[in-house]
Amino acid sequence: MSRASLSREAMRAMVDAVPDAEVRGILRDGRATQNLRPLAEASARPRVAQENRSGWREAQPLSPPPGVGLADKLVDAQDRRDRAALFEAEARRRAAIKAATDPAPNNKDASGANYDCPNQSNG
Repeated sequence: MSRASLSREAMRAMVDAVPDAEVRGILRDGRATQNLRPLAEASARPRVAQENRSGWREAQPLSPPPGVGLADKLVDAQDRRDRAALFEAEARRRAAIKAATDPAPNNKDASGANYDCPNQSNG
């Protein structure tokens, strides 16, 4: 076994998998000097002000990022809708409890006639 901890068969399979010309091309590309051209023309690059070449910038006061106020308004509006829905659901729940526990509903008109009992006289 070699230092690479591969068997001779595995090493031979790897060497056979890549042609010699390909390996030479990879080595040549790695040794070549890189000639990188600029991404933009010199006139298009931002210029640093002449009076400030140290990199120092005035501190900006801490504040919420833009758009936070709008997000707060949206959340507040949804909170109002949710709260109204909860109040309505609670009112319905209480009305259902009251209707279920009310012993006898008052279904009489002004004369005292009960319209729930068909056998009762209306008089």
